[in-house]
Amino acid sequence: MTEAELLALCSQYGDVMSASIMRHDLGVSKCFAYVKFKLQSAADNALLRLNHYEVSIIMGYRIRLTFSQPLPMSTH
Repeated sequence: MTEAELLALCSQYGDVMSASIMRHDLGVSKCFAYVKFKLQSAADNALLRLNHYEVSIIMGYRIRLTFSQPLPMSTH
């Protein structure tokens, strides 16, 4: 899946501000991505609709969605 395909898929559920697939140095996918929605309700809807969505029938890949957690604040 490309970033454009990820953006198109997620945009069905609301305005997407960014969609980035994480990659190794050689450009190979790390098999996870970050998608930032404009509204929390759009993210909630995508989570509901796309969790376990089959991306590739041939390869059998499925999307697993979770909300990312903010990094803890440093106390230094």
